[in-house]
Amino acid sequence: MTSPLRFTARNTGPNPIECAKAELLALTTLADGKVLEDERVAAEAILNCGKKCGHALTCAVYASRLENDRDHADLSQIVTTLACLRIEEKLGLIEAMWRVACADDELHVDEVSLIYSVIDAFAVAGGDAKAA
Repeated sequence: MTSPLRFTARNTGPNPIECAKAELLALTTLADGKVLEDERVAAEAILNCGKKCGHALTCAVYASRLENDRDHADLSQIVTTLACLRIEEKLGLIEAMWRVACADDELHVDEVSLIYSVIDAFAVAGGDAKAA
């Protein structure tokens, strides 16, 4: 299976798409109101799957979002940044969000709500995500 998250081979600065993916996984980790070790480990493992030069920066974005309140995240901006992804990449990201949400063997209503919000937003922003 290919990684749902891709990283650039050259690190020419922050990649907004990779940073947005990391933020989305952090928001999924935070969605149930608690950051459990299982969720954090699952998200970090997903981020490690595609590691190249951008790995350290992407992990830093993830950690920064965990430290900062999720209320300050702009989900619409994150989704707008990710709208250019192909449908396969969007589906991979949604799958990654489900894996993080289910990592603690509990599925909280706020986690489900976040994931469906992203699915709906992708459908509007990308036009091709209705299949998600």
